[in-house]
Amino acid sequence: MNVKWAAKLAAARIFSRPFMQRLNSIMFRLAVSGMGVGNYDAAWSDELRMLRKLRKHLPAKAIVLDVGANISQYSRIARQALPDAQIYSFEPNPASFARLKARSEQLRIHAVPRGCGAAPGKMTLFDSDPDSGTGLATLVPGVFEQRGVEPARIDVELTTIDDFCEEHGLDEIHLLKIDVEGFEKAVLQGATRMISGKKVRFIQFEFNEMNLLSHTTMEDMQALLPGYRLHRILYDGGLLPIHSAPEIRRNLFDYQNIVAAEAGVLL
Repeated sequence: MNVKWAAKLAAARIFSRPFMQRLNSIMFRLAVSGMGVGNYDAAWSDELRMLRKLRKHLPAKAIVLDVGANISQYSRIARQALPDAQIYSFEPNPASFARLKARSEQLRIHAVPRGCGAAPGKMTLFDSDPDSGTGLATLVPGVFEQRGVEPARIDVELTTIDDFCEEHGLDEIHLLKIDVEGFEKAVLQGATRMISGKKVRFIQFEFNEMNLLSHTTMEDMQALLPGYRLHRILYDGGLLPIHSAPEIRRNLFDYQNIVAAEAGVLL
């Protein structure tokens, strides 16, 4: 038995004792937090710091698509980091869209009253507060029921990224941000032409416990992004490569934001 394996077994014996479990839990939470998991920041400051670091890879008039814009939280920080960007903000929830639209002139964004999916058409959006709209509205059934809440059901219109780009003459997307509470896989499926044609430079998507309900793993997301490498956003705005990490590190179903960049791009 080599020294490294012997040390690992010794640590396992020590840390598997009942009185060590509270310490194990604390160390685990600290470790995954340091790897960019579970660091929800209501001010979105980690994502703003990331965008400021990313802008050296983007043209001044970058085209940004904010899918799942809610009331403009991400669009606002994108405008701060990329003052001359052309930003399209998608929000299908009528209540949230009304608030997004009211801010669109000030933020200089194009507010789009649709969601994005694998195909155009209508779907049912679930939300616990249809009158004002929440940031947890989702197209994935069962999210609110799991929390003991009976959601309202709202019929909404969907487009696809591919169709929208064709309709609006967008030959390239410099940054595609997706935050749709577990529906991210479908959004990427609707962007197949743009992605396979290398027309999307960077993709940011949220990955969390909602992906359990939509049966989506990090490997599923990677399969839709051939030629891209995945990175987790750290709290300081840095990017941690996870494309070659073991599954136990990749499929952590807790709040995190992932940036996909073409292989060879040094971030």
